[in-house]
Amino acid sequence: MRRFNCFLRVGIIITAFLLLLQEAPYAEVKPPQNIRIEVIFAKDGTRVPFFMKGSDEEFLRQILVIRDGLYAKVFLGKRSEEIDYFKSYLITKGYVSDDTGKEIKGVNVSLKITTRVVGSRIKLVVVPLITCFTGQGEESFELDALSVSGVVKSGKVFKIAPDSAKKKFYTHLLRNEKGEVLVVKLIPSFLKYGSAVN
Repeated sequence: MRRFNCFLRVGIIITAFLLLLQEAPYAEVKPPQNIRIEVIFAKDGTRVPFFMKGSDEEFLRQILVIRDGLYAKVFLGKRSEEIDYFKSYLITKGYVSDDTGKEIKGVNVSLKITTRVVGSRIKLVVVPLITCFTGQGEESFELDALSVSGVVKSGKVFKIAPDSAKKKFYTHLLRNEKGEVLVVKLIPSFLKYGSAVN
């Protein structure tokens, strides 16, 4: 009799557990969010119109699609005329030795843009990326100490505006190949799956 009662209790527990499993809602596993970023480059002092009317001399527009937590790179160009500034910076900050610095024959600059969804907003982290070319090959350096970040609403503008301690470097970094200072604005927005990227 005791054995029967023991089996009965076990059976009741198992039945109750199975009923709970049937009634419990299945958790919906959502894929990582994709983020569309409109990147606008404009000469300093140029007013960028909302619908981007104007000549390519005034501004340039790029579209990025980045998955939440990942990054994309935006190429800014070569820095032939300012190579000495970047060589000096890398040597002074200890990224390269004096001997290696002397061997640098070319410098390319880019922006590494990382996204992170924070509730209903989007966090952007922008890190300068310097690629140096020597007779031995090339090497890239992420200048994390000069990163700029901010959290914005979807569809709102994030202007890359470094503080005074970083401003001099960004004045050299954010230029076109004519040497003109650029203003860079990022407009991130949530992108639904299946949406077209325009």
